[in-house]
Amino acid sequence: MPVNTAILLFFRDSENESKTGIHDSQSIFRNLNDHLIKKLKSQPYDLILYSEKRQLGKDFGSKYYNALKDTFALGYDKIISIGNDTPQLSVGHIQQADRSVCPNKMCIGPSKAGGFYLLALHRSDFTKID
Repeated sequence: MPVNTAILLFFRDSENESKTGIHDSQSIFRNLNDHLIKKLKSQPYDLILYSEKRQLGKDFGSKYYNALKDTFALGYDKIISIGNDTPQLSVGHIQQADRSVCPNKMCIGPSKAGGFYLLALHRSDFTKID
């Protein structure tokens, strides 16, 4: 059975994450990214990496939209989008999102800061705004 779900990891590079002033934080962020990528690669989904070098657009919204558009253009029916700032994200969260999302039903993992840590959507619910 072909994979029809992609995990889109949308993230800042460790060099930029480390500009927080924390001593040796670049190494910390690189290790966190590596750990998350290893965890995601163990799953039966295709992993699409979108570091800052790959992101196109002038602001977060346009960069995120373009990443989703590019990933759907690869032929996936569903995308589970996460960031690298969620070390507590479990494989169970991803599996639950994959089971939940279908046409007209998105899955959003809300964050306490007011945003979201996970967004899963079906191709039919992605509106092209070019």
